[in-house]
Amino acid sequence: MKNRIVKIISIVMALSLILTLVVSLILTLVVGYAHAEEPTVGHIHMTGSGGFRDTMVAFVREQFATPVTLFATESADLRRYLGRALEIGRIMRGTLFSYNHREVHRQFEMARPFIAELPGRFPVREELAKLADPRGELHLVWVNAYVIIYNPALIARADVPSTMEALANFDRIIGVPTTGCIGTWGMMALFYHLGAENFTRLMAIAAVRGSQGHVTEAVKNGTVAVGISTLQDVRVRDGKVGVIWPEEGAIAKPGLLVIPDNPTEYHLRPADIIMSPEGAELFARVFNKASALPGGPAPAIVEENNFNFVFIPTQAIICLELEAKVDWIVAR
Repeated sequence: MKNRIVKIISIVMALSLILTLVVSLILTLVVGYAHAEEPTVGHIHMTGSGGFRDTMVAFVREQFATPVTLFATESADLRRYLGRALEIGRIMRGTLFSYNHREVHRQFEMARPFIAELPGRFPVREELAKLADPRGELHLVWVNAYVIIYNPALIARADVPSTMEALANFDRIIGVPTTGCIGTWGMMALFYHLGAENFTRLMAIAAVRGSQGHVTEAVKNGTVAVGISTLQDVRVRDGKVGVIWPEEGAIAKPGLLVIPDNPTEYHLRPADIIMSPEGAELFARVFNKASALPGGPAPAIVEENNFNFVFIPTQAIICLELEAKVDWIVAR
């Protein structure tokens, strides 16, 4: 009888060990957390175009004295991860950064119950104060801007529409980003900014659609003379196309950072790195983004236009009812 009890206890202990290993493996693969030598410090969602993702990851990694695990992906992977995090009610990949996608923006808002509240940790410059989160949960890192672009070999600058409304009523076909992180977020923003009627007109003349890169290249190579892009595109940054800052202001697209609840030093460190003056200099010079830091660097075109931005309310970006309406107009 005694041997039998000992055998049963041994089996139970073995099963318990197996269960522990299985749970650990699931958390590692599904949630991104692992009892590993390299702590998981965060997840960066950044475009791979222009080598931007690699540049940002290298910058963050080199600030750590020891190796760390840092996820770096396009939006689809971050969206899948956030979906799982929302299901379990916990962020376990550390600090999350996104240059923004409409679904990621929505998921960040939904994740607020398990995001650390750190008001005042990262002050926002006065010019971008309307994008500051008073609760200190969604931290503004930088701002991108939607601009009007043109091919100087095909059209004179004076003949290019100088406002988004004028562009929507232009008498030529144009290019408009409709897909990817820039396109899907931008569609929501332009619908709110222009209203349903002008947005519908804009899409009616949008002969070239797709990613920002596809549209910008189409303007550069002369497929269309005019289009919409953002400061982030390397052809815009490097002067390969003409750029017009809309007279009413350029739509501001925020890059956001969130820190999980009860953060460790490993979670706070990447946030501090991304929000550092050194990071701001890199992001302004290479990514062509306006830093959210008070007095931080910004591209010359932003300063020349006195930070004249159009700020889109969060609800106009994340509203599912509006999303269905916008997608229907775009698909027509």
